[in-house]
Amino acid sequence: MKILVIAANFPSESRPQNGIFVKNLLVEFVRLGHEVIVISPQKFIGDSMPKKKSENGYEVYRPRFMSFGNKKFFGLKTRWFSHLSFKLAIYFFSLRQKFSFDAIYSHFLFPSGATAVMLSERSGKPAFCSLGESTFEAYEEIYSRKYIRKTLDGFNQVFPNSRDKTEFLAQTYGGDVKHRYVPNGVDTKVFFPASKAEARKRLGLSPTAQIVLFVGGFIDRKGPLRVLAACERLQRVPNMVFIGEGPQRLEHAQIVFCGKAEQNELRHYLNAADVFVTPSRKEGMPNALLEAMACSCRIVASDIPVHRELLGDYSRGTLCDGEDPGSLSSAIQKMLLSGESPNPSEFQYSLENRAQTILGNIGAAL
Repeated sequence: MKILVIAANFPSESRPQNGIFVKNLLVEFVRLGHEVIVISPQKFIGDSMPKKKSENGYEVYRPRFMSFGNKKFFGLKTRWFSHLSFKLAIYFFSLRQKFSFDAIYSHFLFPSGATAVMLSERSGKPAFCSLGESTFEAYEEIYSRKYIRKTLDGFNQVFPNSRDKTEFLAQTYGGDVKHRYVPNGVDTKVFFPASKAEARKRLGLSPTAQIVLFVGGFIDRKGPLRVLAACERLQRVPNMVFIGEGPQRLEHAQIVFCGKAEQNELRHYLNAADVFVTPSRKEGMPNALLEAMACSCRIVASDIPVHRELLGDYSRGTLCDGEDPGSLSSAIQKMLLSGESPNPSEFQYSLENRAQTILGNIGAAL
């Protein structure tokens, strides 16, 4: 199959982790023998990226669009204008390029999914969308539920990535939305259990210190400051590693690393850590947690639906109140002191499984 991919978030040289999960999935599409064309528009203002680039066996096109930020203008959210500009940029670009393709795949409902529906209506080709949003609240600030439902109806199928999201779609937009539950997946050739001692040696970390790891955006919803506060409550403050970026500042004498890490480096941090902590308030299906599970990490996670779904049968995880530093601290202490628990059962959330399921559903529509 030849698949046209619409992606608002896609890695670039200046932001290599932006939409990395989309890139990883497309690499798997290509590995499984399919052709891929990516259109990921770039803003007029910002880092300049090549308008066309070949990588990993597919082409990436970067037409420009105008971003209007996220403000209010005469009662309208300016993000609506950004979405419109995004759609028009792809529409006119695709007219000029005259791409040949069998199906359209998009990630996230707006603006990528809505653009895929527009191209589907023009080309007569089936459109599909993976729904990995942690919430639809931002969409409902811009669009009516009726319009969101109309957009959902434009797809041959949507792929919610958690059971909680599947239930949300049915309850909010109707049980007849055409969908297939397809959980996220990680590359098990990259993320797998390995020697803690070797990982620490490679990263220059103490071979004997207790290490607590956080991976995610440095924003309030993700909760890195809550992890820091919880660790400060422990009788013996562990070494801490915070991987990510964002506006929150993380400062403490026991922080041994704070910043971005490439995927090949991230796996070593996961294997080096004693406990992986994620106190997030909301998630779609967190890739960072799946990567930690693939490495058989001990995990402390906030008690939210998707974490309950993922950790239900995982022998090295515990849930807690991610908003309460005391609860979070107790859970971290429990996992730091726990003996060697049985190895988790076979890891089910592989990227290959996800790619094959999505491709199977696309192929069935042709």
